[in-house]
Parts: sequence; structure tokens; C-alpha cells
Amino acid sequence: MRDFPQGGKTMGKLFRPKDKLSQARYVGINTFMKLPLVENVEDLENDDKADFAIVGYPEDGGCSFRPGQRFAPNYIRRFSEQMRPYNEPLDVNIYEELQGFDNGDINVAFPYSEHNFNLAVEKLTALAERGIIPITLGGDHMITAASLKAMSDVYGKIGLIHFDSHTDTWPSDAYGGTYNNGTSLYKGVTEGWIDPERTISIGIKGTLFQRGEWNHSTDLGIKLITMSEFEKIGVEETVRQIKERVGDG
Repeated sequence: MRDFPQGGKTMGKLFRPKDKLSQARYVGINTFMKLPLVENVEDLENDDKADFAIVGYPEDGGCSFRPGQRFAPNYIRRFSEQMRPYNEPLDVNIYEELQGFDNGDINVAFPYSEHNFNLAVEKLTALAERGIIPITLGGDHMITAASLKAMSDVYGKIGLIHFDSHTDTWPSDAYGGTYNNGTSLYKGVTEGWIDPERTISIGIKGTLFQRGEWNHSTDLGIKLITMSEFEKIGVEETVRQIKERVGDG
């Protein structure tokens, strides 16, 4: 099991966006925030040290109601052209702290969700093995499962901070398939990818099909902070509970 990587690596190439003052933001290849494109991690040289990689996962085969999320990764990239790296109130420039690149998309094949899951695990694991944290752009909520497996394959059973309206802890036979948008955390616990005692879901809300559906999470050992509870306890207490639950994660 590996230790989780720390940021601020400076050896090798500088993986930063192009200077927006030297090139208009609508010019050039449509990568996330105009970061360099490195589609094959094997093309990195030994001294190339990036902290993170953007990975598109254009998959919506696990969607139970409204599809179309397959188009989201490239739309996110398109709108990211407007993002700027410096935040005045925090006095932080992202790329003075971290380096990253756009790793392109997982080469999904509709409608083979389990096949795509395996492709995603392979691509994400290749990054994690180099100490690079993947930031995955979906895609429906099924894509979370591949990230959980890839991280656990490299780092061991992980803790998880999960922000969502839904628990994603339906049993894996829900809707007739092993992988769908409601089963990622269920798979994470039952397959041993995440430690439920270090997992917390925040913001759970909305109407349900029947009483007791949130028990899918608590029965697995996952802690819930519902939206109603969050509104009562506030941000500071929520952060305290997250830290207490997850620890070093």
C-alpha cells in the first residue's frame, strides 16, 4: 500500500496552462483550463512530476432516468476556458501550488458499462501508480465505482467524503445491473474498496420510493449528514464531523 502523494512537485516539465495574456482563451485545443494534453501516461519522462490529471469519463450507460451525461466532459472543458487560476480572497494561485495535465478521455464503448468500467480502472490506476491524482469528469454517478477501485488498488482501502443528494448505496442488482448510477458506494463497501467507518455522505435529500431507503447506507456503516441536518448544524460543525470521521483518509 502506498502513501497518498503530496503536492508541489517541481522537477521535469511544468504542467501549467498557457498564458491567457499571450493566447486568447478560445484559441487552441479544448483541454481543461488549457492545460497540456498528455493522453498516454507512458509518454511522461521519468522526471516529469505532475500532481493531478484531468480524465474524461463520457459514460451514461448506468443512468436510470435522464441520459446525456456522456457529453459532459467536453462541455466542462469548454466552459473551463473561462476559469482563471488565481483567487483574490484566498490569495492562492492553483498552479503555484500544483501541476497537472489533461489526460484525455477513457475510450468508452456504448453500451458496455462493465467493459468501460475496466477501461477506466486501468487508466486511473496507471495515473495513481505514478503518484498522480486523477480528477474524473463524468458521466453518470456509476463512474465513481471505477475511481474507488483504482485508488484502493494502489493505496489500499480508502476513506471517502461524498457530497450528493443521493446515497448511491442501492444493492448492486438494483435496476437489473451490477454497475449503475445508484450502486457505486454499495460496490465500494462490499468489494472492499472503501472503509465505511471512514466514509461520510453529506447533503442527502429528496423524496424516496419508500421508507427506510437511507438505511442502505447506515446498514453498510456509512455516516450520513442529510441536507436538513446540515442546515441545522452549519458548515463548521459539518467540517468537524467530516474530519473526525475520515481522519487521514
